[in-house]
Amino acid sequence: NDSLVYVRQSCLLEFGSGTSDRNGTTTDYCEGGWYYEYNDLYPTMSTENNWVCGDAWKQYVLHTTFWIGSMSGYVTSGFLADKFGRKVAICVLATISALANLIPLFINQHLGLAIARLVAGMGAESVCSTIFVLVMEFTIPERRTLIGFVWAFSWTLMASAYPWYADLIQSWRGLVITNSALSAVILVLLWFVPESPSWHLTAGRRDKAVAILTKIARVNGLRDISEDDFKALQIKTTVTTSSGKKRSFLKDTLALVATPRLRRNTLVLFAGWFLICLCYNANTLELSHLGLNVYGTYSIAIAFELPVNLFTIMALDRLGRRWPNVAFMFVGGAVSLVMALIRTDSAGATLAMAVITIVCYAGGYNITYQLASEIFPTEIRGRGVLLKRLFGDIGSCLGADVAYLVEYDRYLPVLVLGALSLLASILLFFVPDTVHEPLPQTIEDGENFAKNQGLCFCPILVERISPDEPKANGKQDAEEDKPGHITSHL
Repeated sequence: NDSLVYVRQSCLLEFGSGTSDRNGTTTDYCEGGWYYEYNDLYPTMSTENNWVCGDAWKQYVLHTTFWIGSMSGYVTSGFLADKFGRKVAICVLATISALANLIPLFINQHLGLAIARLVAGMGAESVCSTIFVLVMEFTIPERRTLIGFVWAFSWTLMASAYPWYADLIQSWRGLVITNSALSAVILVLLWFVPESPSWHLTAGRRDKAVAILTKIARVNGLRDISEDDFKALQIKTTVTTSSGKKRSFLKDTLALVATPRLRRNTLVLFAGWFLICLCYNANTLELSHLGLNVYGTYSIAIAFELPVNLFTIMALDRLGRRWPNVAFMFVGGAVSLVMALIRTDSAGATLAMAVITIVCYAGGYNITYQLASEIFPTEIRGRGVLLKRLFGDIGSCLGADVAYLVEYDRYLPVLVLGALSLLASILLFFVPDTVHEPLPQTIEDGENFAKNQGLCFCPILVERISPDEPKANGKQDAEEDKPGHITSHL
């Protein structure tokens, strides 16, 4: 009459007398394989390889290697984008990511899979960021918020639909094939997109930049381009020194922190982005504790970001970037602290506060994402944006650790997130507002960016100065007439 008892904590089989007295029982590993009750889920790489119990660490290794690949991808793509052009970086990383995503279809050795996920991670987020930089460099200041809205809206739309697509195909193999197919589509579409004229100019290739702009002008119906417009493209760059020496990658990267104002902007922006990504990822992971359908819960939660996307297109050009950004993170932090302090058992109140924090962190994420592409000079914009994403990935990784604090206390994660969110709101207050500002081209432009802007600057309270009028401080618009500022409207 011996019974077989499954001990979940140790993933061992315990043999005993079948009574409550376990004295003298013995344990052994399950050697007959596992049976999984999937319910609404489907077989995954982990279940097919039985990465559970004692082997559960293997699936976390794959997650970790993907994040490491993503971090290294930001550094690699930043170098490629600034050294060889935005399109080259996109092509290289999209190709290796597409191929690496297909490798798990043919192998099941853990080491090989870990390497494949490492390589796939290099092109996952970095391709998206480089494309965003490329598009922003074609965009005039008055339309940059529109580009940010389109990017955020497309992410919200696809992220809300993706869980249902996964539920539809019920196959992890189908998902990786889909990822590779989308990378292939990007490579095809890239043939129809010209290289960034701003990058050509900073690389000393004025003729190529002029040719691209001329073609764009003709497509838009502008047949004649004045010589003055061409002369305006003759900007000062740091492509070569007077002796003809080539740019140093390390030196140009350190230019992010070489001058006082640019260093302050860089460090504050990196720190703020780190905290935002940590809060956003940890808050998203908290959704799993609501006890609802995993597909519906994630889809609906992401859909709540749509109002934030609409807000960015309607208000950022009037309110600026700074105040909405600070407000989002402050409100999100305050609500999190209230949630932790009142410790309510009301499902409705908990859900309402969870939705508010999701919306607030998404708002801070969207606005700060756009800020980076506007505040770094063209010469180092690629690596600046990608290094910022690197710090964001580190924050996202630590966000998982913050979410794990729920194992000690249900409200401990939101208490930590509330404090970190308030800290982020303070840091973001010191980032200059980029509204209506032309994109900086050179390191000097980056150092002087928004130099005359007050700490409490708010565009809705300040009358915009016409380019034909003298500045408020009595100086003429000499800055706008400096070579390079016309190209910042690309």
